[in-house]
Amino acid sequence: MKKNKEVLFAIGHTQDSDKGSYSEFLKQSEWDYNRDIANGLNADVYVHTIRNYYQRQKTLANFFRENKQYKLVIELHFNGHNTEEANGFEVFAYGGSNKGERYARELADAYIKEYPEMKIRGARGVKFTSHKSERGFYFLNLTPIPALILEPFFGTNKQDCDIFKDKERYICFLNNFINNLK
Repeated sequence: MKKNKEVLFAIGHTQDSDKGSYSEFLKQSEWDYNRDIANGLNADVYVHTIRNYYQRQKTLANFFRENKQYKLVIELHFNGHNTEEANGFEVFAYGGSNKGERYARELADAYIKEYPEMKIRGARGVKFTSHKSERGFYFLNLTPIPALILEPFFGTNKQDCDIFKDKERYICFLNNFINNLK
């Protein structure tokens, strides 16, 4: 299948020091899980190498200033919590980006259809950031194209992980989403 050259996926966190949440149910870190997902996607993948969060986001913003063919970037994550009860899906977008908001709603709507068994967090799964104190603000705000942070499940919730152990289903969902993007 031909690669989609308009959407870029970024693997959240870094390979060595900040691998994100760890899932006892998946026996993988957030970074390792999403690397596996990224390997199956029909799109380009960006891998963060800078450990400092703010510097990492500035570097990514500069990357997009030099690579203007992309119309959307989706950073892959999964949630974690100190209690196993936390569960569900959410996608973050910058509240000042009309295109970002539209893409976030389209992604959430597609997710709801593909994963009706999952809990949806927030207003139909979409949360908007607008202040630097909010999670993901710098990635969503500094990136000069529409950017989304995708948190499709909680790695600390067994039921969520049972669904997302099926990596092929998730890869297929993401590939279908980017291939049908308007």
